[in-house]
Amino acid sequence: MADDDRRQKCRRTGCGVYFSDDDEDSECRFHPGVPFFHDAYKGWTCCQQKSTDFTTFLNFKPCKTGNHSTEAPPEVPSIAPPKSETAPEKSTEEETEEEDESEEWTAVTVKEASSVAKAATTATAQKTHIQCKRCRKRKEATDETTECRFHSGHTIFHETLKYWTCCANKKFTEFADFEAFKGCQTAEEHDFSVAPKAVREDWFQTSSHVHLVLYGLRGARAAATRMQCKGGREVSARFADCEGNALWTREWTLWAGVRAGQSEVVLEATKAELRLKKAKEGQHWASFS
Repeated sequence: MADDDRRQKCRRTGCGVYFSDDDEDSECRFHPGVPFFHDAYKGWTCCQQKSTDFTTFLNFKPCKTGNHSTEAPPEVPSIAPPKSETAPEKSTEEETEEEDESEEWTAVTVKEASSVAKAATTATAQKTHIQCKRCRKRKEATDETTECRFHSGHTIFHETLKYWTCCANKKFTEFADFEAFKGCQTAEEHDFSVAPKAVREDWFQTSSHVHLVLYGLRGARAAATRMQCKGGREVSARFADCEGNALWTREWTLWAGVRAGQSEVVLEATKAELRLKKAKEGQHWASFS
C-alpha cells in the first residue's frame, strides 16, 4: 500500500503512466509539441503525423522518449500547423475568390465530349418513332397542321365489349372498330414528350476539385445547358437538349465553397460531370452537399 502511495502520474503529453522514483526501467514516451487542427487535419507540431480521422489522431504514438515528470506542460495558445505543413500564402486576389460571397449568379463553363454529337444523331433518328401520348400518332406521320384528337378517359375491356370511359355509350365487339373510333377531344399540339429517366448522382474528390457524376443523363447539349453558382456554395443546373427542352434540373447547397470561374461541366453521351474547383485547395469535404 505504501508503494502505491508513492506512485505518481506522469503529466507529459501522450504518456500518463504511473511511476515511482524507484522505477528505473519505466520509459516515458511523449509529444513535446502541441496538437493542431487545420481544415480537416489533426496532428502534432513536433512530428509529421496527421490524419483526418480523430480516432487515428488520438492513437498516434508519441515521438520522443525521456524521463517521467509530474510538472504540467505549459499552456500554449492554439496555433497553426508547422510551416512545412502550412499552405503557401495566397495573394489578395486568391483570397477574394476563396471568400466569394457575391450574391450574383456566375455562369459555369459547359463543354461536351465528341461522343455527344454521335449520340445526338442516333437520338434524332429514334425521335421519329415516338408516339403522341394522347392520340398515339407517330411523330414522323404528323406536321404542325395535324390535329390531335384523343380520348380523355381510359379503355375498358369487359367480356366481349371494348369501349372508352369518356364515351361509354359507344361500345364495340370488334377490336378494329374500337381502334378506329375517333377521339372525343382535341388539342392544339401533340404530346411527344419523353418521361425523364432516373439520374444517379455519385461524387468523389481530389485535393483541388470536387467531382459530381450524373449517370443516366442523356441528350444534353452544351448550347442549351446552363449551370450557375452564387456565393461559392449555391449551385443551380438545367440540362437541356438541342431544342432547348429541359431534361433534368437540380440545385445544390455545397458542403464548402468553390470557385465558379475555374469550374466546368463536361457532357458525355450517357452522363455529365461537374468539376468544381475547391475554394480551399487541400480541404477534405465530408459530403458533396
